[in-house]
Amino acid sequence: DGLSEAGGILFDDMRELAGLVPIH
Repeated sequence: DGLSEAGGILFDDMRELAGLVPIH
């Protein structure tokens, strides 16, 4: 749903900002 999509987008942005640093 919309909320899951927004969360996925935010997660992708954070992954890009973190680069090779693991987020989990």
